Amino acid sequence: MRKALQEIIFLGRLTRNVKILGKTWTLQTIDIDEHMKAVKQINLNDDNNNFTLLLLKRKLLERAIVSVEGIEIKDDEREEFVSQLPITVINLLFDEYNKLNEEFKIENEDEKKLVEEIKNWDRTLIT
Repeated sequence: MRKALQEIIFLGRLTRNVKILGKTWTLQTIDIDEHMKAVKQINLNDDNNNFTLLLLKRKLLERAIVSVEGIEIKDDEREEFVSQLPITVINLLFDEYNKLNEEFKIENEDEKKLVEEIKNWDRTLIT
């Protein structure tokens, strides 16, 4: 079961280079744990929806940006790096990140079979 779970986790990790304002950015999709950590860092009860959305984009991109122009952004530098990006760049990067997430499809028959097996597992095995 552990092997099957590891296989399914890596089904959803995509990495892509995108060109934004003349620079090549490497983005990767993030897993649900990383996504939830990003969401927990913001105040969803804030009345300013535009600010909340911008902050969410920023927190997700902190986890999704791998490198710029081939220079790796280290984990401990990402928050500061992304916080200094102009809003226009954040919006453009987030649009590309969304496209990357939307492009992922399970096409391999073995992968489809694995997903179906996991869907059908007895819930008592998971708890």
